[in-house]
Amino acid sequence: MSPKSLIGLAIVLVLYLLICTIPYLLEREIIFRGTPLDTSYEFDFKYDFEEYMVKMKDGCKINVLYFKNARPSKKLIFYSHGNADNLKRWGKYTEQLIDRGYNVMMFDYRGYGKSIGSPSLEKFHSDVVELFDWSQSNFSPNETVLYGRSLGAAVASHLSTQRTASQLILETPFDDLNRVMKLRFPWMIQMLKFKNNFSNILSLKQPRKFPVHIIHGDKDKIVPLKSGLKLKPLLKERDSFTIIPGGQHKNLGTFALFHSKLDELLGKKE
Repeated sequence: MSPKSLIGLAIVLVLYLLICTIPYLLEREIIFRGTPLDTSYEFDFKYDFEEYMVKMKDGCKINVLYFKNARPSKKLIFYSHGNADNLKRWGKYTEQLIDRGYNVMMFDYRGYGKSIGSPSLEKFHSDVVELFDWSQSNFSPNETVLYGRSLGAAVASHLSTQRTASQLILETPFDDLNRVMKLRFPWMIQMLKFKNNFSNILSLKQPRKFPVHIIHGDKDKIVPLKSGLKLKPLLKERDSFTIIPGGQHKNLGTFALFHSKLDELLGKKE
């Protein structure tokens, strides 16, 4: 083989290895965008809360915040947040839920905030089951709402196949992570096949005894409505799919229709 042929072969091999590596590099950047927090960091929120470091079966510790309603309440919202940042940001989203008479439990995934460990689809799903079981020492499934937002919607919908609850609320969910990535990055269709392929469509195909409610904005550029609508055929008569006109991925809470839907599902603000 000539020197030029060897160089050409080497270039092809390098390009091939690069193509194989890109999805895994992007996987960390696109999916798991958690921001670590020092263990000494002190959270500051409008409502009183208790903080825990819950030990998983494998020894990993997960940071959990439990927001207690000022009025005695047996109702709990078990909240799975999105793929970025940590509880410092997400804890503020509990206000609209606490104001409706609920206690709220929220947690950081492995590698997020004060939680230790490395994030993965498998660990997200196994941790959330353990955390849910831990939460049920003081609450009951028929008074517990599973709530998931964005990537957390896939976490919550998977949990709904493993445990029972009063209802499942999914805010800005995608159908399948690999599919929604193809919608956002069509020029990388062949490369964007993540091994951590979170999927709502697989979970919602499974039978459950409680209702599912989906809320999505029609101007969402991160998870296009087209992706969320693929879940609609899986819904039953008792379920609902609410489209917020003008709603984007991060601003549904600014729309009156969003709050009226929460009023319908959770009750009006106290």
